[in-house]
Amino acid sequence: MLLIICMTALAFSSDAQSCWRWLGIKPAYKLKNELSISWGLVENPFEMYHDDTPGWPEGRFEGNTPWERYDRSRYSYGDRIYTQALSVGYTQELSRWLALGVQTSYSGIYQSQRLDGMSVDHLYTHRLAIYPAVRFTYLNRSMVRLYSGLGLGVGMKWEREFFNPDVRYSVFPTGQVTFFGVSVGRALFANWELGYGVKGYLTLGMGYRW
Repeated sequence: MLLIICMTALAFSSDAQSCWRWLGIKPAYKLKNELSISWGLVENPFEMYHDDTPGWPEGRFEGNTPWERYDRSRYSYGDRIYTQALSVGYTQELSRWLALGVQTSYSGIYQSQRLDGMSVDHLYTHRLAIYPAVRFTYLNRSMVRLYSGLGLGVGMKWEREFFNPDVRYSVFPTGQVTFFGVSVGRALFANWELGYGVKGYLTLGMGYRW
């Protein structure tokens, strides 16, 4: 309950320290805020889809006339584009070792189908997640910080495939586990993380701390 109450204060109040005082806790540590952006790998770049002719459904060519085969061969496909994970986060340090925050992440996949050089169809997948996160800093120096973290929240996905006009929607629990992170800098900082989840397994970012 303490985590939920103070996370709500972080999201909706500019003075989260008053939340702790309301609970009877008087933190001696001056609270610090962070605003960060990052880009992370969620799909393996060595397994990305570059073939110009994706596999047809099984049996699609069976029993077709020569004209139908020729007509279908006029279609071509652009490269499948992966945005990977783009994330924005706000975090507030409550002590030298503990911080709470809110993260949001987006990742997408896009590919176009062309007929005689003109785009006629699209395949896409959009994923969006928002989740509260806790961060544990086990080395806190003026220039360098080492940390781990955990976040759990809700994710949404909508996707459409070739030859199918319907868009599928889904909502599911999701989050991010940060096994190891490094932050370098004071007010302006750069960081990289190793983890698993919607933010990516290898993440590079930057931010501002005040």
